[in-house]
Amino acid sequence: MHVSRINAAALLALGLLVVASGSAGAQPPIPSDYSGTVTIGGKPAPDGATIQGKIDTYLTPLVTVKGGKYQFLIVGPLDPTAIGKTVTFLINGAVANETSTFEMGTTKTLNLTIASAPAEPPVVPTATRPPATPTRPVPAASPVRPGAGATPAVGNGEEANWALVIAAAIIAAAFVGWRLMKR
Repeated sequence: MHVSRINAAALLALGLLVVASGSAGAQPPIPSDYSGTVTIGGKPAPDGATIQGKIDTYLTPLVTVKGGKYQFLIVGPLDPTAIGKTVTFLINGAVANETSTFEMGTTKTLNLTIASAPAEPPVVPTATRPPATPTRPVPAASPVRPGAGATPAVGNGEEANWALVIAAAIIAAAFVGWRLMKR
């Protein structure tokens, strides 16, 4: 009788583990790394020009051109459906002539070009004011996912799911051990 209860508890724990791990979802793709030359109007881009990659609404962090070249442009969207989609490149905010297809974990050399420099926005002079009286900084609040109450945001929720899986496995193992000791 005791053995069948222990087996039932072990099967229940295993079932919880399988259900919880199944809800964890797909993992984000491995980022890709781009580098190459940058040409604006047939000339090497000036130092300080910026390069950015874009897939749908995802934007990479900016990288800066030095010596007419860019490097370490990391394209790493969190959405696994981005694999196989077109990566558009922006030079100082203008769309480059070249594109690429996003593939996981690749290193690619891609030389980027645009016909002419994008128009610079006009500089509007601002009035100067005397320095403000220093104030004590206010701590920033932790970001919260919508509908999550006061739970701090943790990536895309995958970490929280895996924490539940691990907790369920520990509780199940403790229960089985306790039952074995009671025999």
